Amino acid sequence: SARNQSLISTDNTTGHTFIKVDNTSNINSTDMINGSVSRNSVKIMTKTAFPMGSVWLIDIFHIPYGVSSSW
Repeated sequence: SARNQSLISTDNTTGHTFIKVDNTSNINSTDMINGSVSRNSVKIMTKTAFPMGSVWLIDIFHIPYGVSSSW
């Protein structure tokens, strides 16, 4: 699970939830480019359908920048 892989955690003091990608595995760049391996990550999903034009509000404490922001 994501929690077992330390990809998701909660700070019991602040209540902040942390979601991250695997940044500890050593992966050959060639394998990553050709799609034979990938890094584990968290995908947030819902079964709820939202109509076109819906507005989502999110309170983000920290968001990565640089290459990471090109998701």
